[in-house]
Amino acid sequence: MGNELDRRLELATAASIEAGTFALSELRARSGLEVRQKNPREFVSDLDAATEEHIRHHLAQQYPNDDVQGEELGGAQTDAYWCIDPIDGTANFLRGSPLWGVSIAYVENEKTTVGVIALPALGLTVGAAEGSPLFLNTNPYMGPADTGIRVIALGENPYWSDIDKLERAFRQQKWGIAEYRCATVGLAFAALGYTDGYVEHHTNMWDIAAGVLLCQRAGLEVSYGTIGAAGIPTEWVQAGTADALSLVSEALAQPC
Repeated sequence: MGNELDRRLELATAASIEAGTFALSELRARSGLEVRQKNPREFVSDLDAATEEHIRHHLAQQYPNDDVQGEELGGAQTDAYWCIDPIDGTANFLRGSPLWGVSIAYVENEKTTVGVIALPALGLTVGAAEGSPLFLNTNPYMGPADTGIRVIALGENPYWSDIDKLERAFRQQKWGIAEYRCATVGLAFAALGYTDGYVEHHTNMWDIAAGVLLCQRAGLEVSYGTIGAAGIPTEWVQAGTADALSLVSEALAQPC
């Protein structure tokens, strides 16, 4: 099984890098993209779908019969499937911010066994397979030294009204707060130790599937699940150090 996961990890890594290169090559032409509003604070471009098509083609070269679920082109969550977000943080991408990413995960029986996040504009690719060490740009990653500076990243979005409770709780304890408007950045930065964790409610599986495994392999405490709300994104994720998640628990009566 380990060799199979290694093959899938290598494939997902190559696919994420190729997709990021493709998207970056189109970045200069972003003003000409056909853009439509999902809602007043979220945007999607035709480039998202084209990037997802690149990823699907790359995966199908080795695994043509695998199920795939992507944000733009759909698909179902089956017992074993690829879960893709071709460009997470599309609004950041369109504004020229480097805080966007490509997320590819392989999920088996509702558990991520391979995860890769590429942050092309930052030159970072982070990945892991179940049971393997975290890697950064193909090299094993041990994490930064502890500086004693505490920073939590929160996934601000238009659906999560309770975020103010967390902001207040962390500020009262003198923590720094980051809001990237991109779950792949938030989870990748937490896995790399750039922050002490990432929390978001009302997100989607394709936003978090790869990141939860990366945070687990980095040694963070991770929990995620589904919120029973109709008509809005239903996934939640909490990944971080024990200190960070203790504050989350104190601020919120329940995780969702």
